[in-house]
Formats: sequence, C-alpha cells, structure tokens
Amino acid sequence: MYDGEFTHHGSQCTFETLIQRFGLDDPALVRLSHIVHDLDITDARYGLPEAVAVGHLVDGLRQVHADDHALLAQGIALFEALARSFGSATHVPRTRHPRKQSSKKSRPRL
Repeated sequence: MYDGEFTHHGSQCTFETLIQRFGLDDPALVRLSHIVHDLDITDARYGLPEAVAVGHLVDGLRQVHADDHALLAQGIALFEALARSFGSATHVPRTRHPRKQSSKKSRPRL
C-alpha cells in the first residue's frame, strides 16, 4: 500500500518501517529486518549470507501454497522460527487449530 502508514519509507522496506515505528529493538528482529530488506529491496545493503537461502524458502512456499491463507500461515511460521534461531525474545502467540485426535497410539516426540 503506497499511501499507507506502513509501507516503504525512504530506503527502508515495510518491515524495517514497522520495526522503527513500534520501537522494537530486539537484535533478532533487527537482523531479520535486514534479511527482509535485502529480499524486498534487492540492493544487498546488508549482505547477510542467510538471505539467499531464506529467499529460496519463500519462493518454495509460494510454489507449494496457492491459497493466500496457507501461504501466510507457513510464512509466519518460517519467519518466527528464523527469528527464534537468532535468539529473539519477541513472540506473538498465534491461535492454533486443534489437530484431530487419532485412535492410534503415537510415539512421543523427541
């Protein structure tokens, strides 16, 4: 949305604008915003090595999920996992849909 409050501002991508607007200073989110910047603006300003792999993952998700809601859910999970791998303390709880209970016994997850 070019006329919206949350859009590109100057040389910042929308995610960087959101980080700045809400005063988020979590180092993991800032690092994530640098990856998003390089993927969105394509100027390689930050040059983080994981940006290329994240770009491939996003492209793959687009190919797998034609439904926007499914794509959004998987994208959120991907970026939340990435932020957590960077040590993010920020977490916004999401509503999960309950899984159907199986009558089979399942092995405990490790």
